[in-house]
Formats: sequence, structure tokens, C-alpha cells
Amino acid sequence: MTLWFASLFTTPWWVFVPLGIVVATFSFGAYFVIAGGVLLDVLYGVPVLGLSFPVLYTILFGTIALVRIYIEERLLV
Repeated sequence: MTLWFASLFTTPWWVFVPLGIVVATFSFGAYFVIAGGVLLDVLYGVPVLGLSFPVLYTILFGTIALVRIYIEERLLV
């Protein structure tokens, strides 16, 4: 988890997004991925889609977390 948070500050997006998918597969990883998205938006975010606040990485990593949770529920049922 710490390595992924460090990659948020030191690597380009095409490195930390796949790492975020890997981190999301861990048990509490979905929460860390969402927190990382919020952190990226707060620090480096640019308003998109006509909104006055940045949400790009939060939406991206939130979607990754939701897909992970959906897949986990379907596999455990």
C-alpha cells in the first residue's frame, strides 16, 4: 500500500492506475484506492466536465473499487 501511495507522487498516470487496480484486489485495498484518488484530486486535480471542483481521479478509482466489490460479491455468492 505504501509503495502505491509513493507512486502517486513519483510516477506518471500510466504507472499508478494499473498499480491501483492491483492494490484494489487486496482486502482493504478498495478504500486505499479511493483515498488515493481523492488525494490526487486535492493536490493535482483540474476541474473537468464543467464542474468547479476536481473529480477525475476520484471517479476513476471509485469505479475501480466498485468493480472490485461487485466482482467479489458475485464470486462469493
